Amino acid sequence: MILHWLECNISHKLLDILKLTTTEFKIQSLYG
Repeated sequence: MILHWLECNISHKLLDILKLTTTEFKIQSLYG
């Protein structure tokens, strides 16, 4: 159970990081 929870947690964090980097990239290409 703990392992599964960790997997979910990590994938959520990865998704958040991906969203953040794509958003930053979009902003940079707009204002860069």
